[in-house]
Amino acid sequence: SGHSSDPALGINAIELMHEVISALMKLKEEFKHKYSDSSFSVPHPTMNFGHIHGGDNANRICGCCELHLDIRPLPGLSVDELYVHLHQATENIQARYPGSIELISLHHPIPAFQQSTDSALVQLAEKISKTQAQAVNYCTEAPFLQELGCETLVMGPGSIRQAHQPDEYLLVETIKPTQEKLKNLLKSYCFLR
Repeated sequence: SGHSSDPALGINAIELMHEVISALMKLKEEFKHKYSDSSFSVPHPTMNFGHIHGGDNANRICGCCELHLDIRPLPGLSVDELYVHLHQATENIQARYPGSIELISLHHPIPAFQQSTDSALVQLAEKISKTQAQAVNYCTEAPFLQELGCETLVMGPGSIRQAHQPDEYLLVETIKPTQEKLKNLLKSYCFLR
């Protein structure tokens, strides 16, 4: 950072972040064309710029700028491959300003998850719930359970429409019916096979 009266005194991190965001916007468009799965309502990986903070005063060259983004990969785009794309998207900026960009995970990366719709577990869940399985792009523990060799699905009460909203809620009357469906699923899958 430095005094804003002389731009040569520092590197403005907000201006640098502008370049990073521009590069990531291009990557976001590339994802739409490179990775696609029509079983999802949003058929491509998503990238959301959710939080940005930089600088502390208008008369000081901003020395640090932080961007929080959320990327939801689809099956076919591994976490490792995702990081390669992120580094490639920003490599020109990094070459001009070495050490200026640092990529830090806010939490352990969650890989994409996919369970075949013709698996016995999915077919039984559809029969018991009287609802057709659908692909959704939520973060859950499902991919980690699947890595252990388990057939896996995500099933429960609630709606994504209420998630992460100021008035987030779960209708109490949906809990008991969901419990019954889960009991029937467990009983049928684990004990009647």
